[in-house]
Amino acid sequence: MTLSAWSHPFGRFGFINHWRFVGLKASASGVGNELPGSAQLQFLAPSTKWQPTFTSPYQQFVDLSGGPQQPSRISANLLNGEVGLDFPSGMQFKLVCKSTPYLTWPQGSVAPGVPTPPSSWFLLSWSRAQPPLLICFPAGTSHSLQVSGSAGNWVLSGEKSFKGWIRLGCPFGDKPMATSTAGTLGDMANAFAKQQKFWISEPATLRGIRQVAYKGGILGDWEFTGTAIVPAPAILAQQNGYPLLVTSQIFRTGYTTTDGPLIFSLEPRLKIRFPIAEVPEGRPVRILDPSSSLTPAPVQPLFADCSTKNKEQLTRQFQALFASTPFSTEPYTKDLISFNQRGKGYARTSQLAIFSQTLSPERKENPFLINQSWAVDWLSWLPWLHPGQAPQFNHAIIKSCIAMGLSTNPSLQLFGAMQTAGLWSHWQTKIIEEPPYLSLLISFYNLRFLNAPEGFRAPTGSLGQQLFKSPLRALSAQKMWLTVGNNGSLTLNWSENGDPSRIRLWVKNGYELEDQGLPIRSHSYNSEGRYVALLLAGLQPGQITLSKIEASSH
Repeated sequence: MTLSAWSHPFGRFGFINHWRFVGLKASASGVGNELPGSAQLQFLAPSTKWQPTFTSPYQQFVDLSGGPQQPSRISANLLNGEVGLDFPSGMQFKLVCKSTPYLTWPQGSVAPGVPTPPSSWFLLSWSRAQPPLLICFPAGTSHSLQVSGSAGNWVLSGEKSFKGWIRLGCPFGDKPMATSTAGTLGDMANAFAKQQKFWISEPATLRGIRQVAYKGGILGDWEFTGTAIVPAPAILAQQNGYPLLVTSQIFRTGYTTTDGPLIFSLEPRLKIRFPIAEVPEGRPVRILDPSSSLTPAPVQPLFADCSTKNKEQLTRQFQALFASTPFSTEPYTKDLISFNQRGKGYARTSQLAIFSQTLSPERKENPFLINQSWAVDWLSWLPWLHPGQAPQFNHAIIKSCIAMGLSTNPSLQLFGAMQTAGLWSHWQTKIIEEPPYLSLLISFYNLRFLNAPEGFRAPTGSLGQQLFKSPLRALSAQKMWLTVGNNGSLTLNWSENGDPSRIRLWVKNGYELEDQGLPIRSHSYNSEGRYVALLLAGLQPGQITLSKIEASSH
């Protein structure tokens, strides 16, 4: 069984037959606000069919069973935060609510029993506090609505001849509003007017994504057909210590949902600069001490003290792990994936992803990372799975982010940065102690711990510092390590399982390699250090030392 790198990402829409996003919840029974106790617009009868016909991380279209005055299709658009319903012959809902509903349009409001004049949109609100719903018609069209019935048995109807799509949204997020007077109805209409253009325009779609690598990070550039919702992690992660930067102009509505603050782009594109460190050339040569033995197996090949024999053992471990991996099929896209809706298998996939990346550093198309990227949700920037043990699942996401950071594929690097932002939006509840991997994540993405709860102590760990800051890096295949002498000197050690004639190294500016106390001549330089080659003939153990100097000299 093999994984394909080319398939259909599904994000939040994989596996499930119901939706919850931007304040809305929708199913085969109807649509309403996600807040418990909120009124629901129920179909006259639950649909006996839920058959997705198009799925992407941003949209899904589903065929329903339909019927007189019932929708035959339903759609979700995460870019606009709206649910669409297609009525082929009349429109009617049962309003499950005991308080009195009101319909508001730009020029007025009506209570039950009174039809509205035609309008392109309406706000449906109630006398008791709960979030209002927006009902919107396609651009250039206007229709009339009416509420009839009695408390607990309300009905919302359109014109008998109505045919076509409507869109539903929660422009005030989860904020409850009681609208039982002309004043409160007017206040609601005025508040909606400030963000009206984002809700009544034609639903946006994605034109394309560009990933542009730059020194110290990667730029994500999403282009849409119109303005779109800005995912909450783009704002929250920055506040919590991931210094990403949104360079597009945005509009903050001041409302929130369970997905986070409700924010729109003011232009048909979203540009974000994500910090991400580039792993320096070569493998760090480090001091072998008790902490070195704690290096997780999948990342050992990143360090110079991992020998060719070690790599062979790790390769066999990787192959055995892959051979025992169960696969499943996402029912709507038919993607073959190595985890299920409950997240089972996701941690194993992260292990395989890191193994695959560290054992083959030049690999761009890592199928395990691509597999994981299919499940990343557009609004939360996290895999939309439902694991039973969330902390352990977050560990797996951390490992996935590290593997994506190691990739040279800009698309995977961007997914790694997005998932890191998703984690860091609420790191206080999502991070648990795991120093080795968390240390790497912090170093890869330049993370800090802001807004820490009282009594919090930042995790410690040197693995990330070793990977990125080591003053000595191996460029040849020998196993190499440093030992500390009685006088504090650092001695270079190696085993000859690489090039039998020479060792190639990079030395950071400010450090000197010496042969029996004499500086070793460098043969070339880069901006941060210099390259040296040691002929193995005649060298004795303990002969080469590394020392720090006041200033480098060429």
